[in-house]
Amino acid sequence: MSAPLRVLIIDDEADNREVVAATFEAAGWETTTAENGEIGLILALREHPNLIILDVMMPGKDGFAVFKELRGDAQTQDIPVIMLTAVNTYELGVQHDEMSMSRTLGVRPPEAFLEKPLECDRLIALATEVAA
Repeated sequence: MSAPLRVLIIDDEADNREVVAATFEAAGWETTTAENGEIGLILALREHPNLIILDVMMPGKDGFAVFKELRGDAQTQDIPVIMLTAVNTYELGVQHDEMSMSRTLGVRPPEAFLEKPLECDRLIALATEVAA
């Protein structure tokens, strides 16, 4: 029997972390959560999960900054990332999609962008596809 897939959920909203974690746990994944970008980066390095679910809008180090650091570090650059957003544009005018982020941040794009509220079945299907 193979080991379960592991996901790191980085989101400043406790309710969102709990819903996403419960969704993954029900699908047989192991979960780790972080309430901010700084802790998320530490956990990504320490745990090297199969997938990271990353909220865009967080106080302090937002999802874009965290994503850029993840992609810029040799230890985490290959971990698939699904970014979550509640809005379709960012304060600085950055469109929330994979290719716009790649151009703006100068790094390989995230595997996907999903809008909140999440469709749990879609999230698990996409997560399983990108983490395989």
